[in-house]
Amino acid sequence: MAPQEIVTYLSRSIGVTGSAVISGEGKVLARELPDTFDPETLPAVFRHGCTALEALRRKLPSAYEIRLDTNLMTFFLRDLNGAFLVVLVYDTSKANSAKISIDVVAKRYQKMSSPRPEF
Repeated sequence: MAPQEIVTYLSRSIGVTGSAVISGEGKVLARELPDTFDPETLPAVFRHGCTALEALRRKLPSAYEIRLDTNLMTFFLRDLNGAFLVVLVYDTSKANSAKISIDVVAKRYQKMSSPRPEF
């Protein structure tokens, strides 16, 4: 699954308000965000999310995702092995439904981007 396919799929998923795929270097590869979300906020959300994920990995090295619930929305940051998926959910009661969609696209992306064994 290509980055644009991921955000397009997620934009049609229950509960997902917007999403972006960002390279490990912080370059936005694809995004579909609501008009109410300031795109200049995305790099800050990404940086802070990565900092939190790195801190978590010091104690739990296999951690690959964080979820941040606020009074306004829920943010997910998922490590896709070389890229990151940021997902916004404005209706926090639908965050668990959004999580299912995140798992689906993450598995598809990782399957497509992992090297194929040579025979």
